[in-house]
Amino acid sequence: MSRQPRTPRSKGEAPRKFQFQWGNLLTGPMATAESVLALFAAEGHRFSVRNLSTAAHRVAKLGGRMSELSRDR
Repeated sequence: MSRQPRTPRSKGEAPRKFQFQWGNLLTGPMATAESVLALFAAEGHRFSVRNLSTAAHRVAKLGGRMSELSRDR
């Protein structure tokens, strides 16, 4: 069984175990645009590039045109 090499983290990026947990929260069946934004507000400064792009995509996908997000304009 071969192991993937460790990818160097960016300065301030949280360890992989947190990235994995956050990734599950971002993509899980209970995720909403609001829950993704709340997680980003709390921990986004420690997200990996992958979780940052996943969060942006999920907010766009889950937000929809008639959500609270579109009413904030």
